[in-house]
Amino acid sequence: MGNRNKSTRNCCAVRRTRLVTPDHSPLPEGRPHYRMAQIVQWSTTRGPARCLVRGYRPSKGSLLLIASDLRGIAHAATDFTDSFTTMAETFHRVWRGRLLVAPEQITWLAHFGDPAAAQPNTFTHVEMRWDGTRYLSGAEHRLTADQAGELTTDLVLEPVPQVLDSLRTAA
Repeated sequence: MGNRNKSTRNCCAVRRTRLVTPDHSPLPEGRPHYRMAQIVQWSTTRGPARCLVRGYRPSKGSLLLIASDLRGIAHAATDFTDSFTTMAETFHRVWRGRLLVAPEQITWLAHFGDPAAAQPNTFTHVEMRWDGTRYLSGAEHRLTADQAGELTTDLVLEPVPQVLDSLRTAA
């Protein structure tokens, strides 16, 4: 058991990831609001990119994934959403088969905001289609505060810096 925990910590530290299920087991179906968090890193034409993906299961057959841009305010929101399918592909390669929902049952939200800079949280619904092997980009809709509230009302969205701190301490 000690070796397993050590290897899991090493795996997660290398990936800069903390999984709520530290042994990489599937997310349990019986917990509709089960949460996971992972830092996803990928390459874009403008260089490396990364975001924090938090997952929530609002119902048994669906999954809400919220991807928070970690590149900072200096980058335009469109830079993040332009490479969203690449990020989703990277996420899917790591988690494939362990989310217990089909890729087409995932709702993706891009999250922006910096409470420290007095910027409100904003969310963009990024519609992606799954063709059986990969994600295809679709429409993007910036959500109003009311729309975002409807989607996130039952979720506890910890501030991004707090989640990042917990990931660092777990690694």
